[in-house]
Amino acid sequence: MIGLMIRVAGQLGRYARLLPATAGMVLVLQVAAQADVLTINGGAKFTNYPMVTLGINAALHGGTVQAMRFSIDDSTWTDWEPVAASKRFKLTEPLSLSFYDVFLQFQQDGVAVPDPPYPAAIVYDDLIDTGFFGGQGVALLGGTGSDRGKGVVVQPDGKLLVVGTVEQAAGNTDIVLWRLTAQGEPDTGFGVQGSVVIDAGTADRAAGVALQGDGKILVLGTVGSATTAWEVRRYDSAGVLDTSFGTGGKYQEGASGANEAGNLLVQPDGRIVIIGSRDVAGAKKIQVIRLTATGVLDSAFNGNTGYYRPNLPGNSFGNGVALQADGKILLVGTYANPSGETDLFVQRLKTDGTLDNFNDGLNNFFMAGDAGNDEGLGIAVQPDGKIVVVGAYQWGAGDTDIWVLRLNENGTRDNDFNAPVGDYKDGDVYNDRAEALVIQPDGKIVVVGSFGYATDTDILVFRLNADGTTDNTIYNFYGFYTINSGDDEGQGVALQPDGNIVLVSTFTREEGDTDIHVHRIFGRKETLSVSTTGGGSVADDLGAFTWVDLSGEGDYLQGDSVALTAAPATGYVFTGWGGDCAGTSPVCTVTMDGAKNVTASFSLDRPAAPTGLSGVPGNGTAGISWTASQESGITGYKVYYGITSGNYATPDPVGTTPAHVISGLMNGVTYYIAVSVLKNGVEGPKSAEITVTPGINLSVTVVGTGGGTVSSAPGGISCLDGSGCSAVFNAAPVVLSATPSAGSIFAGWSGACSGTDGCTVTQYGPVAVTATFTKMPPVKLTAGTTSYYSTIAEAYAACIGGTSCTIETQATELAGNVTLANAIAVLFKGGYDATFSSSPGLTTLQGVVTVGRGSLTAQNVVIR
Repeated sequence: MIGLMIRVAGQLGRYARLLPATAGMVLVLQVAAQADVLTINGGAKFTNYPMVTLGINAALHGGTVQAMRFSIDDSTWTDWEPVAASKRFKLTEPLSLSFYDVFLQFQQDGVAVPDPPYPAAIVYDDLIDTGFFGGQGVALLGGTGSDRGKGVVVQPDGKLLVVGTVEQAAGNTDIVLWRLTAQGEPDTGFGVQGSVVIDAGTADRAAGVALQGDGKILVLGTVGSATTAWEVRRYDSAGVLDTSFGTGGKYQEGASGANEAGNLLVQPDGRIVIIGSRDVAGAKKIQVIRLTATGVLDSAFNGNTGYYRPNLPGNSFGNGVALQADGKILLVGTYANPSGETDLFVQRLKTDGTLDNFNDGLNNFFMAGDAGNDEGLGIAVQPDGKIVVVGAYQWGAGDTDIWVLRLNENGTRDNDFNAPVGDYKDGDVYNDRAEALVIQPDGKIVVVGSFGYATDTDILVFRLNADGTTDNTIYNFYGFYTINSGDDEGQGVALQPDGNIVLVSTFTREEGDTDIHVHRIFGRKETLSVSTTGGGSVADDLGAFTWVDLSGEGDYLQGDSVALTAAPATGYVFTGWGGDCAGTSPVCTVTMDGAKNVTASFSLDRPAAPTGLSGVPGNGTAGISWTASQESGITGYKVYYGITSGNYATPDPVGTTPAHVISGLMNGVTYYIAVSVLKNGVEGPKSAEITVTPGINLSVTVVGTGGGTVSSAPGGISCLDGSGCSAVFNAAPVVLSATPSAGSIFAGWSGACSGTDGCTVTQYGPVAVTATFTKMPPVKLTAGTTSYYSTIAEAYAACIGGTSCTIETQATELAGNVTLANAIAVLFKGGYDATFSSSPGLTTLQGVVTVGRGSLTAQNVVIR
């Protein structure tokens, strides 16, 4: 699928849609791009070959531009062409490419401007319903001669009735009615293999087709050979001639001369209104007749005459009819004015066929034109009752334009249409014309016709808003398409119930003959509104729209299946759809069967908070560590700290190693510390907070069976019996002293100190010291120094080597034998209290005391 979008001077043209240029297929394209001082209008047409021909027209807003050229590579340029002429440029690359770069330049006073040239971008999409006619996109009707399309009607069941003229042999043409299915396939159950042929002479030509309320089909044409007449035939729903209609299934008007049928309509009561041109004494005159539902001339029409013929000088041609809501009949045609030129002509009849007051009674008709041959070719009524007329406006020899104008319900010109112009004209310097139109339920106007070039014409279709301004929602400036470079024209148009547009046209084959084209265009666009929250974008699979971190809209053809893909930005995750999409899958498919609203939500991809954070104080530092994150995309950590919980200074950025030393801290001050993780640049939540106090973090524990206190210098530590304490010191050294309680002795240090002397701490960070106190044993030995023992024998053994010692015991019972074998003088004193400060009692020794050598002196001792 392909499509074109042109961007000039940084401004983006509207969305356009095309389809691949395969054999037998057609294409629609139209673009418009605005620059500061000029407007560029472009179109494209496909041949049967894998290339596209671009047509570009330019008009200057101010200044003088003599010529234009363009390139697809900014190096190989087309020749300079006059700005007034259209220039075609063939892209010879295969159309499977996703886009082409087109560059435009204009020549002003011999200088190429701008420099560098304007860039343009071609983007691909589809507009024509490629599912039509078995996937080929177009139904080709006719034979090997010069065949022409004329009209199309949509049945209530969606089937299509197409009428045209087929050349059976040289100089011999017939009217053919085809019926296609809603998808463009031949309805083989209709007529003979899907068609009905009307052969009434050698010069039969189709004029129109209409459907009655009972489903029967009316076909209008010009029939005959040397002389021609109007003829309308009626067929049943199976394509069989209904002989109950008129005379043998048909009604003819005009038995002599060259009469030309124009068009027809069916009134709600079943009566049939027909317009055309009658041969009156060799002159062509507009004539309107009305038939009953059974095909008989309604003799009561226009005062029992059965027909109405405007009183106009010169030749006049009746081309179209329309019905107002009140039943009045509108007719449009072309008439030759006294100056020898032709003008557009509109008139209105009352329901009985008599002339109605119209255009404020100014001759009871509306006429428009200029100094040229202007034509009125089609007419329709908008929902508000206003009247839209299409035709051709001639500027000069060989130059006519598309012409669309609107009348008020009373027949006066509506100058609010395409205000302030009052009408709509468009085209090139060649012959362009609007042939037919259809009004959508919303009042928009779809027009078909032809668009001329120097050597050929192309089928043209465009749509106006109800107010006459260009409808840029689908076709932008205009769309034209063909499968060849011959003369191609659009003749008929109809709306399907779903808003799609069916076109009937004539195109020129490469062999030189012409065929009838029937194809369908997606006529209705639906708006998809997409909004995003958080960081991310949403793109469609058609490559047409992307929404990034904002809200926006994209227009799609009705029935499009649009796959939206949510793409989170770096550091974000997609969390889900809302509106007309649901779920958390990154792809959501939306069927554009109406306006849609979609929300895509993104959130920061935050990693989890770190765990296992711990800290070690140092001299003005805090060393911390934590459990490393196992998530992918981790780019680092941040360390937060401060002297108040939750109130942190600027964080330290840390690499991916889960450890860090915070320096520059004050000893003795408690710091609150937390850590966060960075994942793809996105920070997660902070960890649980810890505290660290730099300096000497000294903790002392007092243990043992005895009691005592530990104190420090400088002060800060004062631990009582059997307890622990801690303090932080700003500087070393810290000296600890152990003082045993009465009845206890200091047994020694452990941890950061040892022995029984004082403990000096110089290490920063956590320092742990244990002081052990024990109860005094029952035996005290004094032999120069004092020591304590559990038995007398242990104490005596410690005396050996000396000449004398004193052994003191508590007032208790001691068991055991004592042998004095050394020449030692022993003084044995008993009966002491627990602190050996007094001797209020006796010591009972349960055992044998043997004195071999030395002497024993005992006091307050009982030996048993």
